[in-house]
Amino acid sequence: MCYWAAITGDLNLIEKALSSEVNVNFQNSSGHTPLHVAVMHNHEPIVEKLLENGADVNLKTNEGFTPICLAKLKGYTSITDLINAFELSLSLHFPENSSN
Repeated sequence: MCYWAAITGDLNLIEKALSSEVNVNFQNSSGHTPLHVAVMHNHEPIVEKLLENGADVNLKTNEGFTPICLAKLKGYTSITDLINAFELSLSLHFPENSSN
């Protein structure tokens, strides 16, 4: 269901899939995750939903491509920017100091 939503850009379907606790990082036989597929089809809202729900931006296809590599190769600047912003927000997040 996640892959089909990534192919078609169906937001309702991706939300339904995510609510059923689907593994957003499942890799098919080619190593593609739903995030790779959404990037390849230029479905920015699906990319955003997947990122918000734990999609791993560092997973590579069997050919060695990460989602951001695919976005850059395809010239999808807005998706490249979205993934970069997501990675930056993760790197700026610091866990609370539990010793206080």
